[in-house]
Amino acid sequence: MSKVFLWLFLLPPIEIFLWVWVAHFISGWWIFLWTIAAFFFGMSLMVNSFRALPQLHGAQGLRGFQLNANSSDFAPALIRALAGLLFVIPGLLTDAVALLLLLPPVQHIVQKSAMRTLAKRQHAVQEAMMEQMRQHGFPDGFSQDGFSQHSGFSGTTVEGEARTVEPMPTNSPQIGRQPANDD
Repeated sequence: MSKVFLWLFLLPPIEIFLWVWVAHFISGWWIFLWTIAAFFFGMSLMVNSFRALPQLHGAQGLRGFQLNANSSDFAPALIRALAGLLFVIPGLLTDAVALLLLLPPVQHIVQKSAMRTLAKRQHAVQEAMMEQMRQHGFPDGFSQDGFSQHSGFSGTTVEGEARTVEPMPTNSPQIGRQPANDD
């Protein structure tokens, strides 16, 4: 995590140095125009990428969002959104990285690397949880196979039944205060 903060701290001076250095070879106005064009291009990339994401998960949109690793469109859309964010950040280095992220072979490499990293982290978290369970034992009343060791439950039990409630039609009378009849 400290590497991320180091890069965030060093990025502005590096970008300023690159602007000045490249401005010696081409006009500073061209760099300025490139930065403006990259900003708008990055915004359109992000908007289009985020529009595609809810469609990958059906009509739920982002409310019921779940990461679907099997989706072939999710990772490229996310990488395009990241490239758009890098285009929005002013600077030539971030724009060069964003251009690289738009290349399909680079997207494939980034996707494989991210999936490998996520799998390692998931495995490490699972191992840490299993180690804690070995050290501290299982919660009271549960065994390793997941079934209760005894029939009683020591917590509060709320009993009831579930039923489907149909929505109220829009033309039905409202419940509440009725207007006074002044006849």
